[in-house]
Amino acid sequence: MKLSCNSISIFVIAALTVSSTTAFAPLSFSSRSSSSSSSLYNYDPNTASAPPAQQQQQGQQGAGTSPLADDFLNAAPSVRRVQGDTLKTWDFTNPNTARVQVGAKGTNGRPLHSRIEYWHTPSYIPFQVTAYTEDGLQRPIDCIIETPKHPKTIAMYNTASQQMPFDAAIDDTGLISPYDAVTKTGVQSDIVQGGGMIKYYTFDSNVDSVAVYLRSPEYNMKAKLELTTGPNSVRQTYEVYCSSGYKTPFYTVIQTPGDIPSTLRIINQNSVEFPFDAYVMPYHMKGDGNNGGAGGAGDDWDQFPEPRSNIMGSW
Repeated sequence: MKLSCNSISIFVIAALTVSSTTAFAPLSFSSRSSSSSSSLYNYDPNTASAPPAQQQQQGQQGAGTSPLADDFLNAAPSVRRVQGDTLKTWDFTNPNTARVQVGAKGTNGRPLHSRIEYWHTPSYIPFQVTAYTEDGLQRPIDCIIETPKHPKTIAMYNTASQQMPFDAAIDDTGLISPYDAVTKTGVQSDIVQGGGMIKYYTFDSNVDSVAVYLRSPEYNMKAKLELTTGPNSVRQTYEVYCSSGYKTPFYTVIQTPGDIPSTLRIINQNSVEFPFDAYVMPYHMKGDGNNGGAGGAGDDWDQFPEPRSNIMGSW
């Protein structure tokens, strides 16, 4: 059989294409090393696949009871120092990245001042939170930012002076969504009406941390969270703005260390036409051995106030 020059060329090109595709194909997750203790983060967050340790962690925590990865800053692959009066950005090229975890910790117990923004385009910021903590080492920042729109970039500003840097990491941990985690607890929401309404939640000294989830219907949400220990002794604050409290709700875990009770104030800074739902619950109890499940207070749950209503009934 005689082959023309064109046919031979086609065969050669096809063979080269197959061999080059095989040679430069990315390694599968199963072929990557898993000897590291931080195997949860041994993956590329910009790929479409889920992290290999996601199923393992879900099995250990009862099908993934927390949207936050505990000890996040010690396990994240890209912890970066953010100097004072400086901006750092994290790009997520995978359009399937639904949410990211944000962690920031100060040094030597100094205050931490930061502004975190979710950039969809250069002119559109659907989510922004301004965070302050009196002691960035004892009360770090831990929150979840939903990222439904693509492209997506998370920007973190250190708005303090140069003498107060902090370490930060932002990553897609692939864990359960905050809404699913709150749903598993069975906790009802509390309506925080607009026009400056304030809701108070007091927690005993045996509560080590508190989980807060804020969500509204298809309108913007402006909220302020204040953790206090004593009359107007503010230890940590979050000022949250969401262009849509339904698409980009806010979830955070606030540390409440020490041997004195804490009070959480949630303030609706929007006008009276814009209420939102607040879910507040213990996250860690002293000596409970809980691995990070919202509502993990166990038998002590009854001593905490349970929100009784929500805005729209079932979401």
